[in-house]
Amino acid sequence: PLGRVQRHVERRGVTVGRSTLSYWQNGLRTPSGVRSFQIVEALEEVLHLPSGELTSLILDPRVTARSADEDFDPFMSILGRLDAVGLTAKFRLRSGFTRVRISDAGALDAIEFDVVARARTDVDRFVAIVGTEVGADAELLSPTIVSGGRITRTAVEAEQLGIEIELDEPLRAGEFVQLRYRIDDANAAPCRSFLKFAPRGGILSGLEIEFHPDLLPVTLEQFERATHHGPDLAIRPLTLGSGQRISLIREVQRRGIHGVRWAFESDA
Repeated sequence: PLGRVQRHVERRGVTVGRSTLSYWQNGLRTPSGVRSFQIVEALEEVLHLPSGELTSLILDPRVTARSADEDFDPFMSILGRLDAVGLTAKFRLRSGFTRVRISDAGALDAIEFDVVARARTDVDRFVAIVGTEVGADAELLSPTIVSGGRITRTAVEAEQLGIEIELDEPLRAGEFVQLRYRIDDANAAPCRSFLKFAPRGGILSGLEIEFHPDLLPVTLEQFERATHHGPDLAIRPLTLGSGQRISLIREVQRRGIHGVRWAFESDA
């Protein structure tokens, strides 16, 4: 029954309406966009299907015309251009630590990612998608692999950069990989917040933001949202620690967004 399927999907940290499942089941609508992609990933688990069996059937985003389609999805477009539709379903993220450095001009200078993931099936590559400030040029993002593999291809769409990483060693189902990679940002665009997305609950998530000593924030706060543009669900003030940085580590309880925002004296 769809009600049981719905409950099993939601136990994996993804919310979906029973009517949506019914529309998909009866061919009245087709899954599209990042959120639908994540629901279909969860459905593969619930129905005990091989990873990618359903996600690979989602319309190839490479045929989407950005100028003509209001539902254009940069995330899905990048996955298509890297031949990675279904690849994210082959991993379960277990922990993700992100280190952010803010320049003396108040711009995002560099981001370093440290990711631990477990393979759900045999796999030899990993895809990561990184976003920059709204209106910034993703072509000015320069990726560097630190450990765990090598960058083989990249793709840019809107403010997002996709990175294909060939793993040092192919993984078998159940094996873990640790990847560390860095993004240098030459946009010099003003940055007043940083967001992290958790695809499901149970993930250990860390975020460290280091500010330049010549430009320190006068206010800092942590916030949570269910969706990227949704309302704040929780707000907590933060205090700058030693080394002009804040450091947060948390176990994510549910799918959603959490992040930090700040203001400088010059913003007043």
